Amino acid sequence: MTAGTTVLAFVGFTNTSNNSSMTVTYGGTAMTQIGTPFLFGTHVYSSATYYDQLAVFKLENAPGGSQNVVVTPGVFVSSGLKIGLVSYSGVGSVSAKQTATGTGTGMSQTVTSSPGNVVVQAFQCPFGTGTVSGYNQTSRWNVTTSSYNTAMIVGEAAGASSVTFTGTQNAANLYGGVAVELTPAATVITPSPVTISLTGGTPPLNGQTVIMPTAASLSLVRGTPLVAGTSSMAFDSVAGSAVNGAGLSLTATVTAGSTALLLVNFTNAANNTTISATFGGTAMTQVGTPQFVGTTSGGGYTYYSYQTVFKLPNAPGGAKAVVITPAVTSQSGIKAAILAYVGVGDVGNVQFASGTGPNLSHTFSSASGHILAHGFFAPLGTGVLSGYSGRERYDVATSAWNVASAFGDIDGASTVTVSATASASGPWGSIAVDLTPANPNITVKPTSAVLTLQGGSSSLFGYMLGGKLGAGQNVIVQVIGDSTAYGSLDEQWSSQYGWPGRLCIALGQYYNANVRVLAWNYPSNTAYNPAVTIYTSLSPSAPTITLMLGGWPGATGANYLGQQAAMLPVSNPDVVLINTGFNETSLSAYLTNYQSLMTVVNTRCPGAPIIVTTQNPTTIANEQFHSLTFAQIFGGLVNLFVPGSTLPLVPALQQSPVFSNTWILDTKQIPGWTASDLNSDGLHPNASGYAKQAAYMFAQLVQTSTDIGGNQPVMVRPTSAALSLTRGTATLGRKVLPTGAVLTLQGGSSGVAIGQSNLLRLIPGRPGVYFWSLVTPRERMDVVPSGR
Repeated sequence: MTAGTTVLAFVGFTNTSNNSSMTVTYGGTAMTQIGTPFLFGTHVYSSATYYDQLAVFKLENAPGGSQNVVVTPGVFVSSGLKIGLVSYSGVGSVSAKQTATGTGTGMSQTVTSSPGNVVVQAFQCPFGTGTVSGYNQTSRWNVTTSSYNTAMIVGEAAGASSVTFTGTQNAANLYGGVAVELTPAATVITPSPVTISLTGGTPPLNGQTVIMPTAASLSLVRGTPLVAGTSSMAFDSVAGSAVNGAGLSLTATVTAGSTALLLVNFTNAANNTTISATFGGTAMTQVGTPQFVGTTSGGGYTYYSYQTVFKLPNAPGGAKAVVITPAVTSQSGIKAAILAYVGVGDVGNVQFASGTGPNLSHTFSSASGHILAHGFFAPLGTGVLSGYSGRERYDVATSAWNVASAFGDIDGASTVTVSATASASGPWGSIAVDLTPANPNITVKPTSAVLTLQGGSSSLFGYMLGGKLGAGQNVIVQVIGDSTAYGSLDEQWSSQYGWPGRLCIALGQYYNANVRVLAWNYPSNTAYNPAVTIYTSLSPSAPTITLMLGGWPGATGANYLGQQAAMLPVSNPDVVLINTGFNETSLSAYLTNYQSLMTVVNTRCPGAPIIVTTQNPTTIANEQFHSLTFAQIFGGLVNLFVPGSTLPLVPALQQSPVFSNTWILDTKQIPGWTASDLNSDGLHPNASGYAKQAAYMFAQLVQTSTDIGGNQPVMVRPTSAALSLTRGTATLGRKVLPTGAVLTLQGGSSGVAIGQSNLLRLIPGRPGVYFWSLVTPRERMDVVPSGR
């Protein structure tokens, strides 16, 4: 198998002792069991009861090449097992297992999952004498063996809200099923650094929506980050001393930013536990309270011995005075050492121990990759401690209170024991401080950095509306057109409002938004009627889509121009859809008025993108008493917006190279359209026809990936944006994330599909809306500037 993949092992086993213990190694590395074995039933064979179980193991980032797989069950007597292994690339995480059991020749397991994920499943048949047949998903491993007549199959299926696996065993016996879900790993698509030239005018930037490319040039310059930290934990320095009858002062030289630990043994006849310490004039923090070691006697006094720890993270560098101040100094003594370490992330629990006798031993808990700073004290030791089993950093005896000591450190493990021997039998104490390493990522400060931009795919309405709706902001959809824009002869007009109302209801359902409509007051044709709500979201804080339904039955381009102030009362719609042409009698007048209408829309609705349609299919060639045919009208329309094009327009949705911020959608290509979708006049859709037109437009504008030129699918280009990397640091791991930076680049990202047999396959993200630095209810993207 290829190195770096995730390996799954499905183990079916049975024994008479109901023992579920088991380990699996892959190339000598222990695999991790997912949950506990699934006991799915029992069967009787030769008067003995066998317990049938299924287990799943995983190993992430597995070594490549051929590897030995070793399965070790808890019992070997009256037992049998079978194992099947599969590997997958591009896996981000493996879920908990889901289980099923039953009896019969037909086997079934239904698994909950999510689109874009992969479900891996296995059936185990304790009495199967042949391979499993009729498996309804992709089979990866299917085998039987004479050992216990056990059949097993392992397969996979694409994730969905509900996925069912079925198969057939050769007899109506017990079976068990297990399944796990694989979630794809995130990835960053990083094109090479380039100079991106953007065309158009200069728009305002909006951090929530994708904007049109504008007149700007974005040049990405290569640079090198400055390493400002370290990625490993290590010993730095040590200093120690002792004194009696006074406070203790010593000098310690440490690296700036290191963590300083002061381990102290102090003794006095007053049994006072108050003590403090400073490092370079800065107060050190005492960890917990002093711990009692024991008592000794001399000169008619009883002396009480204690041990304690002080810490100072991010210590100042250079030679610094360390001052220890006890509450009492008469009949007292202190011995201490200060140990410094670089790369420390956290100072964990302090573990104390004490005892009596010449043999000192302390067992404590830690973890691999940690370091334990440690100190032994023997108040009656008249010489140095011998046989210290840790890495000895400081060991000294002194006449001050005859206190022998040893200071050092030990590599962390689940259980660690350190020992030493004193020259005399008496009380002794031990201190262990658990140090956790800092994040191994290196801290960097961006200089003139390479900034590689992620790609992604976006739908046209996702580009126009999705950012605001995803951020909980209201949007306005303006429609201008004739009777087929108004929804004439729609049997459900009062609730659905032709194709515009149905399209906005679909948008409300998709983006979890309310929908209201203001319909043109035909036949008065002077203003809009009051708003009517036609869809209500379940969310109390949902945004609202407002449909300005400017449909005017019988109107031509001249009518719209004459009533432009009333028909376009708002200056900030988020998109304008124009659907007109059926009532025209002159091709030249139609095209001239259309160009004038485009100027009016751009003036009254500045910055709003425009979508032009070719209106619905018909069974008549022209309006009654009109010689101008629909083929002439709409053939001229597509040639006006995309010169040289003819009907049908391929692809159906294209950006106009003539009119800025404008697209044309050929709505005469609606799939499944028949004469039954029209009224008897052969021109106006009925309720079925309006529904089909709305569904077609939703698929083209919301569910289809496109770029500004209409190519599908494509990577979203970054738009004009302010880019300013200011002071701050970034974590250099898999990604560089500048902090304290103004970064308002927009675009998208794509997901990674899980490929069988170690194959990674890049695919576009799910249809919908994709933006930089934005999470919408339906899509999630990461904006990750990466590079050096």
